[in-house]
Amino acid sequence: MPALHRLALTAALVCLAAPAHAERGIVLESHAGARPGNADQVLEPILGVLVTRDFDVGDAVVGRTFESRVSRAAITTGMPADFAQQVDRGHRSFVAGNFEEAVGILTPLIDTAHANPGAFAADKTLRGPLSKALVDVALSHGRMGDTSAQDQTFGELLRSFPETLLSRGTHGPDAVTAFEKAKKALTSTKQGKLTVT
Repeated sequence: MPALHRLALTAALVCLAAPAHAERGIVLESHAGARPGNADQVLEPILGVLVTRDFDVGDAVVGRTFESRVSRAAITTGMPADFAQQVDRGHRSFVAGNFEEAVGILTPLIDTAHANPGAFAADKTLRGPLSKALVDVALSHGRMGDTSAQDQTFGELLRSFPETLLSRGTHGPDAVTAFEKAKKALTSTKQGKLTVT
């Protein structure tokens, strides 16, 4: 009996003996060497049974299943066309001393940016306004006395835009001191490690 036929028979027996599961299993075809010319003919009945037993069969089906269940779009709601103008409006509120209003305008824009990372890969001009929004939100929190929110926002700014610098002339000495403190705290934190197996 050829190896492909033995493999097909074994797979059929295992699958027919196994109980159906609540969650769908996946089946991918793999060959040592070139795919035999009669693979479709030999495997078709087995794959048909697997489909009836709630298995996702084949790389195209498995790929679609993964995309629908797990994958997340890089652009979910889309960035507003006037993103930079809205950030400027929030910035004007910050400059005018309306810190609560600035946070109210800029925070939803930052949340929209979080939901649309692909937009920033496609349009690099959005990075500047986002960086400005993060600075203004951090400083607004600081001016309202919420140093925890200020430090958290500075942390996000530094992780997203590590090249950011604040100047005493533009932002004031207190802002630069708070920024440098957040930067020092971030760099003194142990770095995480990711291992993919």
